[in-house]
Amino acid sequence: MTTTKSLTALATIAVLLGSAGGALADPYADSAVSLQRVTSGTLLDGTSVNTSYDDGDDGSDATGPRDAFSGEPNKQTVLGYDPSTGAGGVLELDFTNNICVDGAGVDLLFHEIGSNEHALVEVSNDGGQNYVSLGEMGPSTNFRADAAGQISYFNRMRITATDFAGATTASGLDLDAVQCLNSLDESEYASTVDGCDLSTGETGLDVNNAFVFSDGFALTVDMNLCGAVAGGRNMYKVHFDYADNTDLDGDGVDDGPDTLDPNPHCATTADHTATYKGGTETGGFFTANGSQLSVDVAYADLGLTAGDQVLVWVETAGRKRVGDSVPTVEGGDRCDKPQVAGEVISVTVQ
Repeated sequence: MTTTKSLTALATIAVLLGSAGGALADPYADSAVSLQRVTSGTLLDGTSVNTSYDDGDDGSDATGPRDAFSGEPNKQTVLGYDPSTGAGGVLELDFTNNICVDGAGVDLLFHEIGSNEHALVEVSNDGGQNYVSLGEMGPSTNFRADAAGQISYFNRMRITATDFAGATTASGLDLDAVQCLNSLDESEYASTVDGCDLSTGETGLDVNNAFVFSDGFALTVDMNLCGAVAGGRNMYKVHFDYADNTDLDGDGVDDGPDTLDPNPHCATTADHTATYKGGTETGGFFTANGSQLSVDVAYADLGLTAGDQVLVWVETAGRKRVGDSVPTVEGGDRCDKPQVAGEVISVTVQ
């Protein structure tokens, strides 16, 4: 890009995602996964890109807090766009110690230099295997892109520079930072991977991974299945056991991070269960979308307070006793005995 590009102001683009709660954590994208830069014929704000605005970084200039200002344009990652081929640069970013959740008001801020640049924004919560489009970000500070409820959190983002509405004067992107204002710290969520291990063909009952997070109002459990959510009389049940995160058995000894002390709240097989069966839901609010099944249970329904520890596991069941348990549990819920970390997903309520 030539020096004719205006550098009088730093443009901050805000993307609205919806309405929910979230505790503020490290809000920035942390690492660059991949970068496919377009250099031949590249336009940025309608002018040709040159190396004075690009230090050839690997995408890392777009991570961490904002540090590029009008006099320091080379502290950003230039994606570029070639109007002759329609190719735009593509950058994948990871949030490694936080996740971005659907929150109240402005959720995402894209920090860059300039004002005419546009890009397609897509997000993923399965390591980039599947992406959901949030829409095209542009110079408007109130651009809404909520993915129509298709996703409740993400920790990976793919940004593709575009030629907005065919206007070559609004093409390419130079990106300095991505800030998620509704971030959850890594201490507020937990996950487990069970894998696609059912060999009966009941892929819709086979849970590949489960993800639990606490947003200050409710616990959300997201399950990624190995097939589409099974209908009919098939059942998905999520168990919640509550535990104080201090000395649960009263012996004055913390049993350590890999062993959970006996849960004093467990008089039955679970303090609370949420069940989805044949499209009927009890104990929580479920959302089914293809191979993803999510449930939200409010703190008020669980009787939880900040600092409480919740132990979560999932079971599924179908015809002929076909089903899955995630994580692997010994004979069902064993909240009456010490549990090892591999038997439950543990998350602390914020």
